[in-house]
Amino acid sequence: MFKKSINKIEHYLYDSVTEYNLYHNKKPMYWKDGNEGDWVISDDGQVCQILKKGEMNGKPYIRCLLGTRFLQDDMDGEPPNDIYSISRDKVSVQRRLDRDKTNTKEWIFGKYVANGMDPVEAYKKAFSSKSTKYATLWSQRLLKTKRVKSVVSKEIKDIMDNLGISEDYLLESTKHVIENTDKDADRVRAIRMLMEIRDMFPKQNSKTESLTVFQGFSREQLSALKDSKQIGTVETEKER
Repeated sequence: MFKKSINKIEHYLYDSVTEYNLYHNKKPMYWKDGNEGDWVISDDGQVCQILKKGEMNGKPYIRCLLGTRFLQDDMDGEPPNDIYSISRDKVSVQRRLDRDKTNTKEWIFGKYVANGMDPVEAYKKAFSSKSTKYATLWSQRLLKTKRVKSVVSKEIKDIMDNLGISEDYLLESTKHVIENTDKDADRVRAIRMLMEIRDMFPKQNSKTESLTVFQGFSREQLSALKDSKQIGTVETEKER
């Protein structure tokens, strides 16, 4: 929770809807639908009160602890020093990207992604965001941060452990392929991918990277693994 005194009145910014509900009974609405005095949800899931709503050069805007934002834009990040400024606070965006530890919403987002949920839908669900454009932007940004990568990687390892896909299993499978070479290229690539996910050897610095490392298994891949524990071709490549 963040609070700031404006004209000797305390105003509050809650980290999430869950925290807001501890102090209020009225359900908050999406910030672009709110009016002056309403409690609203930002695009990154924070909750604050609209202090003023008006128009500037024919463009509607609101003012709250997250600053003065035009309705055509997004509203997110940390509270700026000057809530009256209409310029976007780039420093707060960078601080969000550079943070070392995940917050609760980022941790939930990473778990959703690792378990096969589409990253955009995972962001919208974890952060209570209604903006697909914003969720697309920030799901991509967060999946590139070390802290969220770590959550996804750990969750994938847990999934694999629960399925019995241990390091010993992968090594035994690799040994079997080496001893029974018969055009098992797809199987070798899949095993290599799983070994990389488990950090069993350093990843090479190449122009491609496994989407699975960052975005988890797809629902189809998870289903296939759970049904038969057969490691098929589950790697796709993405140009950086």
